[in-house]
Amino acid sequence: MKRLLWLIALATTLGAAPGWAQQGSPVEPSLDVQRFEPVTSPYGVFGVDSALPSADLQLSGGLILGYAKDPLLFRAEDGRETAIVKSQVTGDLILALGLFDFLEVGLDLPVYLSNDAAVGDRDVSGTTIGDLRLRPKFLLIDQDRYGVGLAALAYITAPTGDAAAFASNDQFAVRPGLALTTGASGWDVMVNLSADLQGERSFGNLTVGSELLCDQVLCAIGRQAR
Repeated sequence: MKRLLWLIALATTLGAAPGWAQQGSPVEPSLDVQRFEPVTSPYGVFGVDSALPSADLQLSGGLILGYAKDPLLFRAEDGRETAIVKSQVTGDLILALGLFDFLEVGLDLPVYLSNDAAVGDRDVSGTTIGDLRLRPKFLLIDQDRYGVGLAALAYITAPTGDAAAFASNDQFAVRPGLALTTGASGWDVMVNLSADLQGERSFGNLTVGSELLCDQVLCAIGRQAR
């Protein structure tokens, strides 16, 4: 049974604050500072996925626009702050295909329409693409049958973007997770848990690497339309 979750939502991300760099930053950042990753499923809300997969051979797609202001700042020892990445405007091209009513495969290609950034005297602004994301989802518990839906997720990232422009992590990464969905009277509550598995890298005193615990807890409320 097809359902659509309307955008009546609240989304919360833990640990998604702007990054900080201090003196001694390397020339090549190898760091994707874009924190917003939209779900590819038509049943998700913003960055929160539903346990419900697309129906067999159901195909969906779209373009999601995003904007970030000062996602990466330089903080000097005297406390002065300078934006290394002043702003980013992105357009995520998303596609999802359902298979066998229990499997969904999604693709997300972020396109940086505007990227206002500089490293020292080197301007890295312009238009570029980001890292390609593959998002398979496997249904474990059917919400229509049991009242609670549970799906296994995997966010697989390939380094297709420009690392020098802060648009790529410049490495393959995997983020396994779970999507839990429940609700009543036409409303769904969705919770996502995930853990990042990636190589450690640094930009100044900002270090990014694997989080073996659940680094993200995302929640949303959506309205069903049957």
